[in-house]
Amino acid sequence: MHTPTSPSELRINNDGENRAKWHKMLAELAEAGWAVETDGASTTIAQTVSLIPDPAGAEPSGFAVLEALGATEIERLLVAPLPDDVAAENILIGFNWTFVEAGPYCGIARSPSRGTEGARSIRPPEGLHGKSLKELGKFLFSTDPLSRSLGLAAVNAYWNRRDMRYPEETAKGGFAALQPPGDGVIIIGGFRGATKRLPQARIVEREPKPGDIPAEEAGPAIHGAKTLIITAQTLMNASLAPLLPLAGPQTRKVLLGPSAPLCPGLLAHVEEVAATVVLDPPAIERFIRESGTMIMLDGITESRWLAR
Repeated sequence: MHTPTSPSELRINNDGENRAKWHKMLAELAEAGWAVETDGASTTIAQTVSLIPDPAGAEPSGFAVLEALGATEIERLLVAPLPDDVAAENILIGFNWTFVEAGPYCGIARSPSRGTEGARSIRPPEGLHGKSLKELGKFLFSTDPLSRSLGLAAVNAYWNRRDMRYPEETAKGGFAALQPPGDGVIIIGGFRGATKRLPQARIVEREPKPGDIPAEEAGPAIHGAKTLIITAQTLMNASLAPLLPLAGPQTRKVLLGPSAPLCPGLLAHVEEVAATVVLDPPAIERFIRESGTMIMLDGITESRWLAR
């Protein structure tokens, strides 16, 4: 993540209705892992961007803050090549997964966890049907997890195509490429099944179980990891950007999960991407409508990997 060499200042209008947006924006940034400090008169984020209340200022926007922090490079990279002449004809936001189908493109992304603000509407007055894949991809330009889930599904529809092959693809990756017992492996995300094969791997959790590393104490473990497995849900909840700089210079970073885009440009930020390609869109749609969770099923999805 690029960090400005001198503090930036954003003047934000937080009068009236904007006040609630202000506090929601700050909560989203804090939830994503940014250090947020406020004294009532001004707010400082990551000690580089000051948010100054100003009646003439802009409407609160968490993504504008991330841009000022230099932390939106990945989102811009993922959305830039999406076509603006292919309209979406099938959009489904389910309990567990979000699904976008537009012409030959079909992608999925994890929906926000239940118990968050996921059960609400992000539908614009004109609806979502017929919007271009690029318009949907721009929903990633937000700090709202539900909006980002929709944007990420559109992004994955473009990058994770069954007929697309990349020079950076490898024959094996993800957990299958790691050697037992998993010494030096740190896992961010709930991949608990992996510890059966990799018993020495440690899991970082916000709600830790015995043997886990509490998220607030994970900095040294992440920095010293040999391999850092990062759930692709960090792209959905905007926590990837503040997480990547915590890794040490020798750490092999792997972005893993069905929400991961098979975008070669991501290899400038991580060493490996372990992702999922949709093979059978109607079957995936039924699976999501029926509240399915474990979407990695033979015949409807396929694992693929990029590495450098």
